[in-house]
Parts: sequence; C-alpha cells; structure tokens
Amino acid sequence: MRRAWLTVTAAALSATATGCGGGGGSSQSSFAAKADAICQQESMAEVSVTRAPITSASIATTQVNALVNARERALAQLRAITPPSQDKNAYQAFLAAYPAIESDWRAGEAKAVSSFPVAGYNLGATPQQALQTSGQTNGLASKAGLNACAGKLPAGDVSTLTTEIRQSQLHPTASLCTVFSTPRFVVTSGGRRACLKSTKTYSTSATVSGLRGTLPEAVGFLTRSGGNQPGGRLIFWLVKQGGQWAIDDAAAG
Repeated sequence: MRRAWLTVTAAALSATATGCGGGGGSSQSSFAAKADAICQQESMAEVSVTRAPITSASIATTQVNALVNARERALAQLRAITPPSQDKNAYQAFLAAYPAIESDWRAGEAKAVSSFPVAGYNLGATPQQALQTSGQTNGLASKAGLNACAGKLPAGDVSTLTTEIRQSQLHPTASLCTVFSTPRFVVTSGGRRACLKSTKTYSTSATVSGLRGTLPEAVGFLTRSGGNQPGGRLIFWLVKQGGQWAIDDAAAG
C-alpha cells in the first residue's frame, strides 16, 4: 500500500527542522504551529514506511527501525523549539514522553513474527498498550497548548470518520473493500474475497467514540450490536489518502 503522496524523506524532515529551529522565545501560536507541523510530518512518515503488510521477520524489523528513526528525527526537531515560558514545563514533560511508543513498537516487532501477515504502524505489545502510550503523550501535548501533537483532529475529519466507520458496520457495501479500506488492510484481514464476504454482515447499532490522531492517521472506537454479526467494541485505525479516509487496521477493543 505504498503511495507516492505519502512518501516522506529524511530530506523533507530535515527541511521541517530548519524552518522550526529554536533560538529565543516564541509566541504561543507560533510555537504550537511549529511543533504541530513536526508531529504531522512524523505521522506522515509513520504511514509511508508501513504500507506493506508484514509477512516476514525482516519486514517487521525494517518497518520498526524506520518508525523509530522517524520518531527520533522528529524528537530532535521538537527539542530545537523554544516554548513560551509558561509552557516550558508542560512541553518538557511532552518531550520526555514522546519516544515512549518506541518500546511498544519493539515489543510488537517480536510479536508480529508469530502472526503473518499483520499490519505495521500501530504495532504494540498489544493494541491497547500502544493506544494507552500514545494517549498519554497526546495528553501532555495538550497541556503544552499543542493541537496536532495532542491528537486533536479537525472537526470536519471527525464528522467524516464517524460517518464512514458507522456505515461500514450498518450498511456495508463492496466499496468497503475498494474505497474505504487500504490495500494493506484487505491483505491482513484475509484478502479481497474475505473482505467482500464481510459486507454481508451488519449491525443495527453502531456508536463511534474516542476519535483522535495526527493527520493523516486516526484511531477510534466502535461499539456495535444487533444484526447478524457479533457485538462488542472494536478499535479502528484509519489513514487519509488523496482526501479519502480508509480503514487501515482493526482489532478487538
């Protein structure tokens, strides 16, 4: 599922760092804009390096190394920004927590080896552990006055995501496999035939909650019941490609 529009090179990330360097204080709005731009570039890098399903130990290692490298580059850029004095302590706490997800990725690398094919960018010791770690980091970013770094999605995207996730459960159609799912998700969920078969199942109630993310990534919870499929709570990971949100992974939540 590698797409040219998502390709983020080290040079692009370095360019972001050049434009976001510190050296003196900065206003809250300027500071937040610089930090949020770096977080969004890092999120783009996460998506870019994880388009292929993990089908071997070497692919798992390559993807996790790329994820960690992107995270570390972003951390160096974030450290180069000088926050307003009133946000200094909160920002330092955010920076201290920012690399914590790397441990979850490393744990997920080992786990992935026993269950090919699997997805990649949301690798964690468990999906719930990775979400907890990223949620804690988002919370600290919010205290520092940040938005994208804090996982605050634009209202329009939240509305679109809510509608698409609910539709995938209440009124699924073949477009779920061709438009509203990434090629990687189709592979990791059993292939196109299995995906099309899943469109014959549905729920009669579907509630979406907890949507957050840094564009072009998002994650949220779905609680479903009724219909001809099991009820319960699911986690959905999604990516935005060419202006269209698509499901990139799902797990019991």
